[in-house]
Amino acid sequence: MVNEEETNRELCFGALHTKVLAHREPEIPATTPIVFEGRWPKIPCTISRRRGSKDTIIRVAVENSNSTFGMLSNESAGAIANLYDGLAGGPIRFQSSILPQPRKSESSLGHMILEFEVILYGRPSLFQNVGNLLSQKNIYLQQPLEYDRHTRYQNPHYYTKNQRLKTGYAPQPRILDISKTAEEIQQEIDSVFEKVMATEAKLPEKEPPPEITTPLYVNQWDVVNGRYKHQKQALYWLETREAEPTYDDRPDNPSLWRTKQSKGQLVYSNIITNQETKTRPPESRGGILADDVRPPLCHELTSDGSRQDD
Repeated sequence: MVNEEETNRELCFGALHTKVLAHREPEIPATTPIVFEGRWPKIPCTISRRRGSKDTIIRVAVENSNSTFGMLSNESAGAIANLYDGLAGGPIRFQSSILPQPRKSESSLGHMILEFEVILYGRPSLFQNVGNLLSQKNIYLQQPLEYDRHTRYQNPHYYTKNQRLKTGYAPQPRILDISKTAEEIQQEIDSVFEKVMATEAKLPEKEPPPEITTPLYVNQWDVVNGRYKHQKQALYWLETREAEPTYDDRPDNPSLWRTKQSKGQLVYSNIITNQETKTRPPESRGGILADDVRPPLCHELTSDGSRQDD
């Protein structure tokens, strides 16, 4: 039997990373937390196109605001305009936001350039058309870090990659498409965390500042509880997460991006998805620190009456 509801469930086609040319500073909503001074947080936005217009201008406004603050760059505005006009065969839903990034001064013309993300959604029947329309403009979707979980993620550029290579027509995109299956990606993620766990015991210990009055555990094996006392190591790790990110290939590097040379140019490559971009990827700082949840030691009496721990 065919589950029509599941078959026709809306797809997330992927994310388009572009830029916004802002003529004024966007207002940060009161509900948006400011994590770091001197940096833009992630700000949900809306994009719009004037009905019946012959131009390809895509205006950008902060979500729940009627006043626009800028417009999409020309290189992506044309493709978005075509999607707005229904040239993919049906309506496309857009979810957009200003990406977290350092605050930069205005240009000599009084404009601000902001890193921006547009996530595309639509019916499964539009899948191939969306991929073709964007690739014709040398624009390729990448996997968003966050998207509507009520949808299914399916990137049309992953499925057309082999066909483009066979026909000999494979233009160099600004951001390469995903080249691994979901299972391969999960294996790569597991491998990354295994490497991090392998280097955990080698992490230096950081002495706490005077503001932390509770004694911190050190990297010594706790026989009673069967675990490492590693809170001083954790303090070191948390501090390094707030530093400027690096993209070198050291085992304990928490970033999923590495730099490499491609055709004589420096590019950033994602070790999970194989995506490549010439522009520096959005910074990711902070982290989640959580202890392993381990069951209590199980005790078993041997035949001679002695206790055996498992």
